[in-house]
Order: sequence, then structure tokens, then C-alpha cells
Amino acid sequence: MSATRPEHEFSRKCDSEKLIFRWKKRGNNAALIEMDLDTILRANHSVTDLTSEAFENMDNAALDLLRSLNIMANLQLITNERPSTNPDATPNPAEPTDSRLADLQAGFDEFARLGADFRRLHRLMSFLASPSALDDQREFRLATGTHPLFVLPPEDTGDLAISHLRTWNEIIGTLAGRPQTVSDCSFVPLEAMVESTGQETWNERRGERVTSVIEAIFNEFRRLDCVKKTTHEIRLHVSSDLYTGRQVYQHNLDMFISCCPASTLIWQNSQCGSFPNSDAVKKRICDSISQAMHSRRKLHILVDSEGLFDVTESLPIVHLPCDSFDGTSFGKLLEQDIFGPIDTQAYLNKTAASKVDSATKAQVALGLSRCLMDFFDKGLELASYSWVAENVHFRESSICSKEGKERLLYVSLRPNLYQDPRSDMDRMFHGGNPVALSFAKLLLEILDGKTIDIQIKPDDDENIPIWSDLEDIVEELLHNRGAEPFASEYLKVVGSCLNLWATLRNLDNRTDPLTTSRFVRKTIYEKMVHKLELLASSEQAKHRRLGAIARDGQGKRKHPSSLFGESPSKRLTLLPLYQDTPSVPSCSNAQSPNATVSDSDEETTVEEGFSEEDSGEASLYDEQKEADQSDRKTAKRFLRDLNQGFGWYIKPLKDRAPNEMEPIKVAILDSGVNLNDPAIKHRRHQIEDTRNWTSDQPYECDDACGHGTHVTWLILKAAPAVKVYVAKVFEKKKGDSNVFGQIAQVSLKAIEWATKMWKVDIISLSLGMDVQDETVRKALDEILYPPRDTPEVVVIAAASNSGGNEDVAFPACYKDIVCIHSTDGLGNPSKKNPTPYKGKDLAVLGMSIESGSKDKDEDKAKAYISGTSFAAAIGAGIAANILEFARRDPEMRDRERWLLFSSWGMSRVLRSMSSKRGGYRYVRPWKLFDGRPEKEIWSEIRGALKEHA
Repeated sequence: MSATRPEHEFSRKCDSEKLIFRWKKRGNNAALIEMDLDTILRANHSVTDLTSEAFENMDNAALDLLRSLNIMANLQLITNERPSTNPDATPNPAEPTDSRLADLQAGFDEFARLGADFRRLHRLMSFLASPSALDDQREFRLATGTHPLFVLPPEDTGDLAISHLRTWNEIIGTLAGRPQTVSDCSFVPLEAMVESTGQETWNERRGERVTSVIEAIFNEFRRLDCVKKTTHEIRLHVSSDLYTGRQVYQHNLDMFISCCPASTLIWQNSQCGSFPNSDAVKKRICDSISQAMHSRRKLHILVDSEGLFDVTESLPIVHLPCDSFDGTSFGKLLEQDIFGPIDTQAYLNKTAASKVDSATKAQVALGLSRCLMDFFDKGLELASYSWVAENVHFRESSICSKEGKERLLYVSLRPNLYQDPRSDMDRMFHGGNPVALSFAKLLLEILDGKTIDIQIKPDDDENIPIWSDLEDIVEELLHNRGAEPFASEYLKVVGSCLNLWATLRNLDNRTDPLTTSRFVRKTIYEKMVHKLELLASSEQAKHRRLGAIARDGQGKRKHPSSLFGESPSKRLTLLPLYQDTPSVPSCSNAQSPNATVSDSDEETTVEEGFSEEDSGEASLYDEQKEADQSDRKTAKRFLRDLNQGFGWYIKPLKDRAPNEMEPIKVAILDSGVNLNDPAIKHRRHQIEDTRNWTSDQPYECDDACGHGTHVTWLILKAAPAVKVYVAKVFEKKKGDSNVFGQIAQVSLKAIEWATKMWKVDIISLSLGMDVQDETVRKALDEILYPPRDTPEVVVIAAASNSGGNEDVAFPACYKDIVCIHSTDGLGNPSKKNPTPYKGKDLAVLGMSIESGSKDKDEDKAKAYISGTSFAAAIGAGIAANILEFARRDPEMRDRERWLLFSSWGMSRVLRSMSSKRGGYRYVRPWKLFDGRPEKEIWSEIRGALKEHA
């Protein structure tokens, strides 16, 4: 199974977005059926151009990794048969002859040494060739790791593959010691190529047995006369096999039940469920607990449709070594650093052996997520209040294995006496829902091993800032640990938990409680539980492999670079030991980083806009910087992704119908604009008006230095649906300190004109001053803090290019103004940025941007511009797109709309689509505008505004 070099001959199938490569010959005569690059391209969503060099790298990597599977997928290499390309042709596999069988067995010898990996493939092949799979018409997919690489063509029903697999299965059956058995035909999940610990498909009856037992117990608790303000509590053992298909008493629930609420809190070890016994006695649960405690024996409770029955006396006595719960809370383990990282320091301190590994963390998170899925609508206090570390407990198992005593997971559950279970379910649809937030916090504590000092509040509306804080923690962990495959996948689950409410809003009709409950439960399963099942299974498989190596005396692993000289089959056995997911060459990294622009393209950069000698002056913030080739590419990719993300939701101005809403208006206070510039001419219809404030010629707004033209072009490029108004307040990039007061007066007039005459929605300020000007400050106060129900204006300003030598410039430093710093196309902050601080840390692309406009002295040369001036321009374009999109939200209230059009509200929305990077909040619009339905994005925008709405 090998990819062939396309030699520039490939075509894109538009309907399926797969790259289909033509049949060709290769050195090993392997024939390519089809390479499905969809998953790879999604993993590298910013890559659109597949170069010959990139394909060659990917081709070689796939060939090396999959050479061991060649015989299985291409029997014609040995039989000299060619598969028919006619999908209607009837497969007719030839009977293997003795000579061909000998050849195949000889070729098989090397692969037989793959051990467990081969057996897993054998089971997969056998299953696909079994009678139960013959009628299955689904697409056949052979996968490695988590990324499917090779599939049959969509028009092929799979008969050809089944035919080859039948032949292969017959050959396997002839090999000594490997007869086919019924167990060989069991299902092997393809998504992760590992045996999952849970079910692979959704089942509405999933967990029904567990919840029915718990509900019956809690209904009994509520009826007890000892219950006043609270009830009995249980600590349920969440075992790894709690959700398997085991029946009757083998699937009973182990738990500890507390004594009466008014008494001393001691715990009775119990087992509840079904028992093969007819001598059941109906007792008060309080009496049963007291009697079992007195005799220090395990309590057995039969649970059926008629209630709870004590069957302890009719079963063999199970004496207890301890008369209460002998576990430790998760909070205590966090204090002891048991869940902390197993790093070099842990080995130096000799604490590594006592710490929890990633496999255990995944299993704990999985068990808790199953509880969330099953109990969110059962009227428990966990659903009404919060999942906290003190409600999760661990006990040491009495059974000691080779790896020591296992920690058993328990979770505290108590029925709520005052809350309607239906209201618990309804709260799952709110952004500030304390259940999802507290559970996300708990998942983060499991991963990082540290207590998070954030208090989840019972009121949904009060939790909106907490949601943002938890997202910040996720982004920080991604930055610090994103390179770890386990941490990266785990944090995706946390992100799904935080955004659970947005996903649940897809349910339009919530009138039927049963339908709603099933929808929520299925969503929790798909977004969290199933992902954790796969992750836990993968970590356990890796843990077992490493354990086997240690026991065989092969604990010293080979570094990946040392494998290049090994045979492909040897690599296949070694790669999984250190590689959690297959390494797929990125198309973006395929070209040489030293590639240069063709000789016909000259390159220039803009002049230095600020220096030490300029202290005390007003300035436009652009900087001189060598435009690195890779930086240019990432900047270009950023703008392309920006336009693609918003392009799903916003029509360009030229495509708008006459009766649509008036466009968003942006005022640009800069050095003017060159209306004859080719790039500006192309978008002239978006420039509504210009005005010159630097002389007595108000209509002469020509740009002498080119800065304002660059800024105008960037805003028009980023926001194709806006109307632009240009105010010329500068003649040159550096303002003379002698006319500082005059510049302030000019800016004041321009701001007043923009708000009162043009009535703009956004003001873009790429200028800055070293000191606050009282005149300009008063003008800003009028637009930042207008009377109630008076339209506000979003003000966006450049931070400055002074680096750490100066603070954020005025007006960007002024309260509630949206301050924008500069980054490259990957979010790495510019060294020229001033030091950020809370509220003044937003950053967006502002480096190595290829300008569509030309300075007067540039002629045919390409201009690459950098600076916070241009970052502010792109920020203004993003803000305009947000306003254009969000104002169409039919559910947005007037107060929310008023906040949206304010600088404060816009800052909140921009932060919601940002991530922490290098001390800044890097704005990534496609984080929010990612192709989802409009109502989901509208809901998230309202959530960002909800704190003060």
C-alpha cells in the first residue's frame, strides 16, 4: 500500500475535498488506490497548496510506515493480478496454489515477528472477512494511529477488498499456530486502533442500570423521617467496568453509605443491585446500616421496582477491616502533589513512583465524565452546586499487583431536596452553568495537579467571567504543554466541556423532557466521554507496552533518529513506543525556508517610524524590519484565514442588496489616503468621504507619506463590507514636538466630526502621544461614556513601537480604549511592542504584511509593512466584521447591542476569540468564526457581553 509520486498530476475532487492521485507504477510496483488527505489537511487547516516536494515527503513517510502492510493490501504484487477498476465487476479471487502459498508464507515470516501489532491487524482482517461483515456496505478504511491515510474509492462497494481479505485469511489459516477462531472476528475500533474501554457507538440505554439503582436509593432517602435539611450520602465506586455489559449481580454497585444526617458522619461499606436471593427483607435503610455497622460486615441491598430490600443475612458474611471510609479526597492529593507532573525534579526527589501517570489521569477523568453524563438530570446536589475536589475520593485497593496497590475512584452523591431535576437540566443550556464550569475546573486540576483558586458561583449570570478565566487557563496549558500528545487531546475535552452550553443550543425544542435529556446525554457522550474513552485506552495500551519492555530488560528506548537505519517492519514495532500519534509531514513545512522571491520581484520595507530622538512627539506607529521570507508567508496565510473565516457569514459591500442594513462605518485618523493607488481604486466604492484637518483645504486629503494609504487598504481588505471615512490629521510619520498641541487640536476636531457628522461606529487611531492630552481625553470621554441609550463608538488604537523602553502610548493606554499590539502571522509578539498589562494586552497580525498599496517612491517594488499601526488597522477590520455579523442576531437585547458597539464590549468579544501567547492575548477570529451555524456564534458573542448586560 504505497503512494505514488504524482509529478504535478493531481486533481481535486470538489464534492468530497479529497486529493485523488492517478494510477502509476513505482519502483516496488505497488498500485495506489486512493490517498485520503482530508484528515491531514484538516490537521493543517492553513495549508491549501500541495507542492510536489510536500507530497514527496508525505509519500516517503507513508511508504516507510506502511511497507509492512503492502502484501495484505496488494496481493496482486505476488499473484501478478491487477484489481479491476470497474466497480460493477464481480470479484473472482483465484485459489492460492502451492507455489504462491509458499511465496506468501516466505514474505510473511518477517511480518509475523510484529507480535501484538500483527495480531491486532489479523483480528481486523479476519473480522472484515467474516460472514457478519460481508453485507456491510460502509466505506472500507485502513488506519494507522488516529489518522486514516488510505481508503478505497467511494464508488467501490468494498467487494474487492473483501475478496482480497478472504484470500489473505485463508493464507493466515494455513500458518502453524495461527488458526482462525471465533474471537478473531471480534470488532476492532478503527478510530484509534486500540481496544476501547467503553462502547464505540451511542446507545440510549447506556448507563441505565447504574442510574436506575442510584435513583431508587435516593427516592428511599427522601422518604426517611431522619431527613430534614439534608439526606444520607453515598460515595459510589466508579470502577472501570461499571459500564460494561455485565448482567445481574455481577454488575452491582459498590459504595459507602453515610449514617443518618444528624449523627456523626461515618460510612457503611455496601453493595447495591440485584442478588439471586428470594429471602429479601424490607427494612428502613437507617436500621440496615446500624445493624451492619454493629456487626462490622458488608451491607447488601437488593434494588428492584418495589424498593430497597436488605439481603445481608441471606448472603455469606463479608467481614470488614475498617468500619468507615478509609479513603482520601482529591483535594488532599492535590496538596500532596500526587497528581503533579512526573518530571526530572520528581525523580530527583524520589517522588515519581508515588505520582499518578497520564493513563490513570485519563481513567479518572473518564469515570467522572460518565458520572456527569448519567447524573446531570437526577436531582443531585452535584447538579445544583458544583463538582469540587472534595467530592472526589480515592481508596487503596486491598489487592496488591506487581505495580502496587491500585487507587479506586469514588464520587460523592447526595439527592437535592429542594431543586427540581428539570431545572438542573435546563441550566445545562446556559453559558454560566455551574455544573459544566466546575466540572471543567475539576478536569484541569486532574491534568495539572494543582488546585485552581476559582470559586464557581450558584448563579449562572455571575459565572460568565469565570468561564473566561478557565479558558485562559486552558490556553496557558496549551502553550506550555501543547506539544505533549496526551495533554493536547485532554485539553480538547476540557474545551468541549466549557463550550457544552453552546453545542446544546442546537436543540430548538425543549418541551419534551425525555427527548431533551437524551439529547444532552448524547452530547456529553460525544463531546467528552467518547473522547476520553479513546484517550484512556490509548494511554493504557502505551503503559502496557512500556511495562512489557521494562520486564524484558529493554527499558532503554531508541531515539527516533536512530530508527532511520532500521527495516520498515522494525520501525513499525518501535514507533508506537514513543509516538502517541503518527507524524504526518506538514505541507506548510515542505518548502525550503531559504526559498527566495523571483528576481523580478524587488522588495522594500517601510521607513523607521519612531526612534529615541522622537521622545515627546506624536508619531504614526510603523517600524523598519527585515521582512523574513517565512514571516511573509505566515502573514499572508493569516489574512487569507481571516477572510475565509468571516467570508462564511459576511457579504462584501458590492454584493449587498439596496434594502439591507446600512454598512458599518469606520473612521481612519491618519496621514490621509491616495485615492489613485491601484489597490485603493479597486475598493473606491467603500470610501464614503475624506477630510483634511491639517490645512485650510478640507478636501485635499492626499497621503504624502503613504502610511494612511497602507492603513486604509488593510481595513478594506480585512472588512469587505464596511464604509470607510478618512480624516487626515498628520502630514508625515513623525510629528514635530513644536506642533504637538496643534496635532492634539486637529485630532479633537477629527474625532468630533467622525462621531457627530459621519456618525461612525469605529474609530481607528494609528497615532500615539507620549503624554496624555487633556483636550483629546475629553473628546474621548464623550464617545466612550455617552449618556445612557446613546450610541457608543468603538475606539481602537496602536500600542506604540518603543518596546519595553516606554509604556503604552496615549490614547491606547486610556481606559476602555481597545489597545492593539503587533504579532507575526503565527501569533509571536513583536519585540517592538510595549510591555502588556491586563486590559491592554490584545495583539493581532502587524508584521511582514505585503501591502497592496504602493508608496510614491516604491513604483514596482513590493512593500512589506510592520508595526502596531497596521495591527490596529487589522484589529479595526475584525471589529467591523464582528459588528456587521452580530447586529443581525434576532435574540440580542437592546442592552447587549449597546454594549457590543462600545469599546468595552468589543474588548470582551475580541478576548473570547483570543489565546494567551507570550504575555499577550493573540486574536484569532477563526476560533469563533469557524464555520458553525450563525446562532451558535451569536450565542457566544452574547455570552462574552453578558457580564455587564
